[in-house]
Amino acid sequence: WLAKWNGHQRGATRAHGHRFGRRSERLAERHLRRRGYRIVARNFRAAGAEIDLIALDGDTLVFVEVKARRSMSAGTPAEAILDAAASGQYDLLVMGTRGLGRLQSVLLGSVSARVAAHSAIPVLIVRGANHEAG
Repeated sequence: WLAKWNGHQRGATRAHGHRFGRRSERLAERHLRRRGYRIVARNFRAAGAEIDLIALDGDTLVFVEVKARRSMSAGTPAEAILDAAASGQYDLLVMGTRGLGRLQSVLLGSVSARVAAHSAIPVLIVRGANHEAG
């Protein structure tokens, strides 16, 4: 009975994680739409891989991988990105920036700066078309 219950719990946890992931993707999509992006595909699958969102930012095609965590106990956002980069599946990381000033970056931390400083593969940090010049 205990083994059966543990199996049921794992399945329930997996289903809950799937719902959390989908909800996170919807939040990311809503955020992108508010910033003027046009979503052209969701959960696109090809060659054994999946891209969560594909969007257009003006004339630029944007590929979005959504990573969400319930807590920092599983690691920081930068650690999750660095782990993915270390998997050997990627040749280049392209990351957006929040456009924080120097003081805000020091106080709040910059995920893109941390990833760029510690990544084993090249990192390109870009500002979106809607980013204000500063």
